[in-house]
Amino acid sequence: MTPAVPQGSILPGDLPAALSCLLAAAGLAAWVGSHLVGRKPGSRPARAGLAALRLGIGTVALAATAGALGHWIALTTNWPLWLPPLAGACAVEAALALYSLERQTVPSRAGAALPAMRVGLALLVVAMLAQPVFRAEHVRHVRRCVAVLADRSASMQVADGQLGVSERMRIAELLRPGLLSRPHRLETAARELESVRRELAEQAEWLSMLDELDAEAQQRHLRSRSDRLRAALEEAGRAVERRTQALGELAGDDAELTGELIEALTTAGDRLRDVAGLLTGEGPAHETPAAPLVEGLKGALPGLDASTPRLHDLGVRLDEAYYDVLSEEQRAAVDAVGEWTRRELADHVLRGADAGEAQGGPSFGGLLSR
Repeated sequence: MTPAVPQGSILPGDLPAALSCLLAAAGLAAWVGSHLVGRKPGSRPARAGLAALRLGIGTVALAATAGALGHWIALTTNWPLWLPPLAGACAVEAALALYSLERQTVPSRAGAALPAMRVGLALLVVAMLAQPVFRAEHVRHVRRCVAVLADRSASMQVADGQLGVSERMRIAELLRPGLLSRPHRLETAARELESVRRELAEQAEWLSMLDELDAEAQQRHLRSRSDRLRAALEEAGRAVERRTQALGELAGDDAELTGELIEALTTAGDRLRDVAGLLTGEGPAHETPAAPLVEGLKGALPGLDASTPRLHDLGVRLDEAYYDVLSEEQRAAVDAVGEWTRRELADHVLRGADAGEAQGGPSFGGLLSR
């Protein structure tokens, strides 16, 4: 079974809550008044016309009531929004019509209770079928903490002999400030593009959920999220452009791999600009159908997916090339990092300067001091 998507409210979303409640109260008063004012017509056509009028007023009244409640609840039914008010009005009118045929046999004390119970039961059933849920928006900021436990077992006294040149250089640059400064840090670019890819994938998944809705419902949801979607696209476009320009400056270092990266990022950037053009073109952003946006975002994701491992490979090659031009002392210091045991590496990360001084060299401020 496909989960229902909240359909929002019948009334316009920008209508104030007080005005919505006033319209609902006026509609309900008109519906009740149509049953209390005037005599019952004698002819059959007149009675049919009065019944149709009451049914129309009741449908409008219940629709206005549902719209007023839409400020606090949303209907998750798969029915069209106009169907629950119509069904409720039909059920109420049918219950009152049946009561009018039986009221001669009903005691006067129960004369007011029976129709109220029937009307309440009918509206309750219709409300259950409409599947209302409360609207609530919770913003929670989670501060992520990392706990590092370093024991003194024999396994912590072993050095990691599998560290490559690039990994040793990154560790040395972080834990031994002033020893070296790599001209290119492509692992940072890879992390940034991966963050962009996750954000775009989230937006594409949300837009895919709108495919089952009609055009009007899609517009309502796009209106509520257009600002966030536009901001995500603009940030993604800027990030891709920055990294593409930076890679252009590296064309001489590894022409083949750099060219592949630039091509993938350029394709992704073009797709992002196309999607942004749909949101910033003529007309409001919420009038854009969801399908072209989903297609454009999914077209940009493959280029970003391919860029992350290629950036990693290019970063490794550049680090190895930079290692070859280091002085003998610098290369020896970088190689010494690879000989640290796991316990020594943990000490440098946690205690920073204390561990560096203990081993005769400068170190960065440890995590415990932050």
